[in-house]
Amino acid sequence: MQLGFCIRLNDKGKDIPIKAEDVQENDEICRSVEGTEMPIDVTPYRVWFSDSAQAVQTSDPGANAPDASSIYTQRFARVSYLVIELGTKVIRTFFLKDVVRPSITNGEHISDKDAVLQFFGKHDVKIELKKLKKTKVIYASQWTLLYPASGHTDVETFDITLLVLLIRKLHPDKANLKWSAPQKNATLPSSPQTTQGFIDHIQRLKNVRNYIQHSAKYEIQDMEKFYTNWEIACASVLALGADPNEVEKAQKSIFSIQEIDTIVCEIRSSAEDNKRHFNNRFDRLELLIFSVCAILIVLAINDKKWI
Repeated sequence: MQLGFCIRLNDKGKDIPIKAEDVQENDEICRSVEGTEMPIDVTPYRVWFSDSAQAVQTSDPGANAPDASSIYTQRFARVSYLVIELGTKVIRTFFLKDVVRPSITNGEHISDKDAVLQFFGKHDVKIELKKLKKTKVIYASQWTLLYPASGHTDVETFDITLLVLLIRKLHPDKANLKWSAPQKNATLPSSPQTTQGFIDHIQRLKNVRNYIQHSAKYEIQDMEKFYTNWEIACASVLALGADPNEVEKAQKSIFSIQEIDTIVCEIRSSAEDNKRHFNNRFDRLELLIFSVCAILIVLAINDKKWI
């Protein structure tokens, strides 16, 4: 694939190609596939002239902090925003529509807030969630979100991890739903007609979220990985009902250092919670293994005494 440069001018929301000699200050340039107008790298480059240019002001956050001026960081920010912001939003909508409202009386005729309060106040829901808490499937920080001291559960605070967990454990048809990850090259329906079709898209979004969460440098250098993950996430958020205009806006946005810091903080917070949860379960497994070994040793000693 050969890369070229095309110049585009945004006029009333539409990108209009123009000749190189007609470029003006503040026009944008983006890399595209030669012979097409499809941007292969959706990071635009703003044109500026030396007599009026000013240095881009960025913070000095240290060696491991994201660099907003880097194309690799902008790629990371785009995919992250698509999944964490838009992805969480559509998964939350699915949770309300397919899990919360069908489980309560007159669920279609009350507000989301009232529906959520009724749902998490149900006896069977509380029993199931308490079981998950007892077995450490749900951990302390998640329980605080489910049952805050104020008594007012707010689904807007739920991240993808918690939403997916609640869907898996509380969906009315959970026994018939499969959560195996679809292959990356598998074609999923753009307009799912079954609950399983929606679940497949949710699982794909979760997989992309895991990919960006495990990025140590908060950047995507590999163009193919960026394009693959963008296409997967883009197709899934749209299939789940995201506004195409919001997706397009994410594709064309230039993220500031403050916006990138916010995205990174959300990713770090979620990753640290998952790590603590994993460590707690690993510690419990170690304790269980130690206890079993101790019992076996005692039994072996007692068995020898009887010989």
